Amino acid sequence: MTDKKDDFSVKRNFIRFSPDDNTLILVKFEDGSIKTGIAFSESHGGCGGVFRNADNYQIDMNCRIQVGKLPVSYARLAWIEPVDEHFVKLGFEYLNDDSNS
Repeated sequence: MTDKKDDFSVKRNFIRFSPDDNTLILVKFEDGSIKTGIAFSESHGGCGGVFRNADNYQIDMNCRIQVGKLPVSYARLAWIEPVDEHFVKLGFEYLNDDSNS
């Protein structure tokens, strides 16, 4: 049996770093809903945050996202991990602005 912490089959493209304490993530999804969470991970390619649980989160949802004082970017919801009945961790992948041209 393989120990997941030693499994290097999934490689990250960017180095992750911890955001400043209480860094907010503001997300506006395509359906117009706006969610706010607390960032726990940041990188050049995306970020992760803790949000209130909602039934309408779906992987590959497109959104506009602002992390802390960084400029607003386009992103997609890459993964969802339930924490408990009230909270969920969401991972976002930043999208290139030139992908739409």
